[in-house]
Amino acid sequence: MIFISDLMLSRLFDIVIEFSVNNYKVYYSKFNLDTTQDIIEIFLSQYRIKMLDNANNFLFDSDHGIFEVSVVKDGLKFIIAFRNANELLKNNLKAKFFELIGIIYTKFYQKWEREGLFSSNSLDDFLELIVKNLVEVDAALLSKKINNYFKIKSSYGFDNDEFMKKLLFYENEIYAERFKKPMVVKLDEILDEYYLEVDSERMEKVNELVIHGNLLRLTSSLSIPIFKDKECIGFLSLYSFESEITFENNEYISFANVLSKILSSFVK
Repeated sequence: MIFISDLMLSRLFDIVIEFSVNNYKVYYSKFNLDTTQDIIEIFLSQYRIKMLDNANNFLFDSDHGIFEVSVVKDGLKFIIAFRNANELLKNNLKAKFFELIGIIYTKFYQKWEREGLFSSNSLDDFLELIVKNLVEVDAALLSKKINNYFKIKSSYGFDNDEFMKKLLFYENEIYAERFKKPMVVKLDEILDEYYLEVDSERMEKVNELVIHGNLLRLTSSLSIPIFKDKECIGFLSLYSFESEITFENNEYISFANVLSKILSSFVK
């Protein structure tokens, strides 16, 4: 390997290692030893096989940040370089959200203005647009409050979307903080909402969600309340099946707040 000073490496990368079979050598890291080992070992556990199959570029999401990872094969060894991608992704997300909001207005404004959000037959198209344009989102639901329960009006990305549209959720089955503002619902809160203190009657719904609604795959969700006269009368819920920290950044929360205001403005 050509010698490059630590100063030069620090300007280019966050971590640089040499990997061979099951061993690795750290050439440079901006992190302490424990953090460095944690990042490297989690990356190798997830991507070693793909790397050995000659994949050479990865976007690696970890508790210590999101990294753009480049791999160069050097004989029987691999040079692996990690570079923080948070700023890049932040700018990309802002641009993507701005573009997506423009598309939403272009496609749905006239219909929602004329018919109202919940009366429109375009909700399936709306959720499909969200899921297909945001790679972090695997599925989405849109629900409306009727008396003391919430009925799923539209579903996209689940194993059985038609089944999901038949579901009713009572207010006391919904995590209380979701009624107040957009928020990230983490895995432990999903477990609390669906699994803990579940009576026999509700257990049937849980079992159906496991079969038809990808419940066992949910890792996090972004809950976006829809308001009328300051009362929560519906939700747009975005789900990730891949990462518990998918929605944990200011850009997603800002986007959720904007989307909450947009959807609320079309409630009749």
